[in-house]
Amino acid sequence: MKKLICILLALSMFVCLAACAYPSAPASSETATPAADAATTDASSNAPAVEEATVDALTLVVGGIQTTDDPSTKALYKMSEIMEDLSGGAMTLQVAPASQLGNATSQVEAVSMGSQDMFVDAGWMGTFLQDKTIDAMWFIFDDAAHYAAYINSDLNKSLEDKFCDEQNIKIVASNWYRAPRSFCSKKPLTSVDDFKGLIIRIPDLTGYVQSVDALGGKSTQVAWGETYLALQQGVVDAAEGPIDNLYSMKFYEAAPYITVTNHLRDSMQVMINNDRWESMSEKQREILTQAALEAGDWYSEEVLKIIDEAVAAMKADGATVTEMDPEVLAQMEEILAERTKQLDDAGTYWKTGMYEQIRALADR
Repeated sequence: MKKLICILLALSMFVCLAACAYPSAPASSETATPAADAATTDASSNAPAVEEATVDALTLVVGGIQTTDDPSTKALYKMSEIMEDLSGGAMTLQVAPASQLGNATSQVEAVSMGSQDMFVDAGWMGTFLQDKTIDAMWFIFDDAAHYAAYINSDLNKSLEDKFCDEQNIKIVASNWYRAPRSFCSKKPLTSVDDFKGLIIRIPDLTGYVQSVDALGGKSTQVAWGETYLALQQGVVDAAEGPIDNLYSMKFYEAAPYITVTNHLRDSMQVMINNDRWESMSEKQREILTQAALEAGDWYSEEVLKIIDEAVAAMKADGATVTEMDPEVLAQMEEILAERTKQLDDAGTYWKTGMYEQIRALADR
């Protein structure tokens, strides 16, 4: 009897030991699953977590029009690095800056048709969507906070959706906030009268055309990459753009009078062909979106850092940098507000009432 009891005790101990040995495999599986889920669902997950998830190989080509040393081009390479890190090397972004793929309009058209994957620059939605014309009207935004409120508003989101429906282009990110725009000219600009008859290079956007006309100037469209030569040869008297761009493009060499007006605030949009976007997996979309947003944050901060450096460098090279007199700025703002209201009432370019909608965002 004692022998039987001993045998039974030995058997029960063996079973317990065996049972204790098996949970290790399920426990390992349960530990791995949440990590993979977090990498899939959390857009702010760090790179190693995303790398553990399976991401299909993908190569995208993105074009830009700024010079290779411009902050926006550096941001494109930053986006490429982030995307590659988050995907564990499965996703790559080939960057083609400095109008290598054509001017801005032709690149947007190429993205729309699907012959080019992506394009990043500012303002060009207004060339293809009339309702976006209004946000290129000068002095419509009071400051950076006002513009950011507009970009993040339901109004702008609805316009981005409409742009996608009409042009087959998805806006992945719009948080690449640029420095406010100012002038470089061949003669000093100190009054509203100085703009009368002034030939100003602007992009081919209705908001710019209407703004120059309201001030009594003459607008002309010259490709961004050809603007330096146009200034140098006297084809145009002035150009305008963010301070860092006026510096990186060296416009100040041909038009050495820099007048700080902050007449327009804008941001770059990260555009992708919508068919290409729809063909991507959910994981690929998450990674691209996160990379675009993080690169936009980096770019926006970088621009603020280099404005003072750009001004100092232009002054060192002989340019004259001045801020427009506040009274003159107030006159310019009044003139542009009147023109924008007239266009809003007419409803020719954008839906009537959008002016008040945008102005109301200044209080948020």
